[in-house]
Amino acid sequence: MYCFSLVRCHIRLIAPVTLKPSLRYSTGNTQTLRFLRRNHVKGVVLSRPVIPLPVQRCAIHTTPKREAGLPVILIALWKPIAKFVAVVMGRGIRQWWGTLPTHQKGTVWDHFRRNKYRYFTGIGTFTAAFGVFYVSNLRETPITKRKRFLPFTNYQYHKIVEYEYSTILQTYDGKFLPVTHPAYSRVLRVANRLVKSNGDIKEMSDKQWTVAVVQDETVNAFVLPTGHIFVLTGLLDKVGASDEQLGFILGHEMAHSLLSHGAETVLQDYFLQAVVIVFMCFLWALMPNDGIAQVSDWFSNKIVDIFLEKPRSRMLEEEADFVGMHLAAKACFDVRESSMFFEMVHLTKKIKDEEELPVYLSTHPADDARASNLNSLVPQVSSCEGGL
Repeated sequence: MYCFSLVRCHIRLIAPVTLKPSLRYSTGNTQTLRFLRRNHVKGVVLSRPVIPLPVQRCAIHTTPKREAGLPVILIALWKPIAKFVAVVMGRGIRQWWGTLPTHQKGTVWDHFRRNKYRYFTGIGTFTAAFGVFYVSNLRETPITKRKRFLPFTNYQYHKIVEYEYSTILQTYDGKFLPVTHPAYSRVLRVANRLVKSNGDIKEMSDKQWTVAVVQDETVNAFVLPTGHIFVLTGLLDKVGASDEQLGFILGHEMAHSLLSHGAETVLQDYFLQAVVIVFMCFLWALMPNDGIAQVSDWFSNKIVDIFLEKPRSRMLEEEADFVGMHLAAKACFDVRESSMFFEMVHLTKKIKDEEELPVYLSTHPADDARASNLNSLVPQVSSCEGGL
C-alpha cells in the first residue's frame, strides 16, 4: 500500500480487532434499541453508530466526574434574564431621573462629586478583581498552544453538550443510516484511520469517538466536543469518491472538538454579553425614549457581531483547518486535495450564480480564500513527522 501524504508514515502491525456487541435500551415516551459495536485500539474507542430508532434520551454517557460550579440551568438562562434586568434597570433609572425635581438633581450631582474617589476606587477594585479572574482562567489550546479564556468546568460544559446531543438525535430521528450501509462503512473507515494515526495526542485518545451518518442533502458534517461524529450524506455526495477530501473534512471537524472551540465560543459569548449588558443598562438610562434606545441597542449588537463575533469565528475555522490538515497528514491522506473541496464549492456557486455573503458578514472564510490558505499550509505539513 502506498501512502500519498507529504509526511513520513510509520507503519506498524496492530493486533486483530475484536468487536464486542452490547445491547442497550433507552426509555422515555418511546423505546430505543441501540446496537453498539466498539472498536478498541490503544485505549481509543471508536463506536459503531447508534442504530437510530425513536430517541428520547442519550444511551451513551461520557460525562466526566461532577465538579463544583454554577448550575447548568443558570448558565443557560442568565443571558435573557440579564438582558431583561438591564433594560428594566435602565428604563427605571431614566424614569426616576425624569421625575426628579431640579433641585434634587443638583443634590445627586453634588453627592457624586463629593464621593467620586470612592466610586473610582470601587470601579478600579472591581476591574482589578475581574482582571485577576480573567488571567487565572486563561488556558492553552491542547495543540496550537493559543491562550484563551475558559472559566467553565468540564461538568458544566458536558451537561450542555449532552442536551445538544439529545436534540440532534431527535432532529434526525429516522434518518440515520444502518451500520451495514456502504456510506456508513466508509465514514467509519476514514474516522478510524484518523483516530488510530493520531493516538499520541492525549485529547484524541481520551475521547470515546462515535460515528453516525444521516440521510440529508445538506452539505455538512460536525463533531460534538464529546466525540460524536455526524456526517450528512449531502457532504458525501459533494466529495464523491475522494477519501482524501473526506479525511481532511473529518480532521477539520475533529480539530474543533480537540481544541474545545465549542466551549471557547460559548464562554467568550457570555463574557462579551456581560459587557454588552452593562452597556445596555447605560443606553436605556441615557436615551430619551424607548424607541431610540431600541434602535441604538440593535445597532450596537450589530457592531459587536460584525467586528468581534464574526472575526473570532473565522479565526477558529482557520485554526481548525491548520490542525485538521496535520491530523489528515499523519493518517496518510493526501492533504494536497484539501483545497480542492473548497475550490469545487466556490466554482459551483459561480456556475449557479449564487451570491456569497461578504466575508465580514460570514462566520467562515470565503471558499476561494480558504482554498488558497490550505494550499499555503501544505509545505508546513511536510515537517509534521510523528507529532504536531
